[in-house]
Amino acid sequence: LHFDALNSKEQTAVNIILADFYVYDSNPKARCHKIISQQGNEKQLLRMNLSLYNYPKKYQMTLVDVDCDLKLQLTKLNIIFLYKHVDLVLNIIDIWETKTSIQKPPSDPNQPSTVSKTMEKLQEQVLKLRLDATFNAPSILIPINSSSNEGLFIDLGQLLIQTKFSDDPTCLLVEEQVITVKNLLTSRVHLSKTNE
Repeated sequence: LHFDALNSKEQTAVNIILADFYVYDSNPKARCHKIISQQGNEKQLLRMNLSLYNYPKKYQMTLVDVDCDLKLQLTKLNIIFLYKHVDLVLNIIDIWETKTSIQKPPSDPNQPSTVSKTMEKLQEQVLKLRLDATFNAPSILIPINSSSNEGLFIDLGQLLIQTKFSDDPTCLLVEEQVITVKNLLTSRVHLSKTNE
């Protein structure tokens, strides 16, 4: 993990880099020892650059000026998702849903929800955010069993999120978050001895 920050009169900048992340199966009989691994030879798994700008009080912001600039980039991961992991995830979700339903007191319909309160606070602050995110979503292999070379392969592709601003006086749209999903793929696979 690499972290650095800069704080000046004009801006605060934070850069975070996560170099790599692996999860290994220690069972010597396992066909796939890398449960979670980074795809390719990328040196950075996750990179985040956050800049918060401090403008003078009487400064007149232009179209390109923003209060916050966030850039995210995630490298593709390979995940081997065994059925025992599916069962574990479903059990965790079931436990969480049970606990949250028990802990939640009945809500008063006349009281504003937490979401609406949060939205009101955000609208009062009126931050202008520029977001540029590239998520190379993971490739997931779900084998028939832990020693099988056949299974279901799901490539979640790439997710791009970008902010676009408009200064067209005839258009009501001022800020637009464009979300693009590319290269989704699902297929049945038969792996070689080298798991390719």
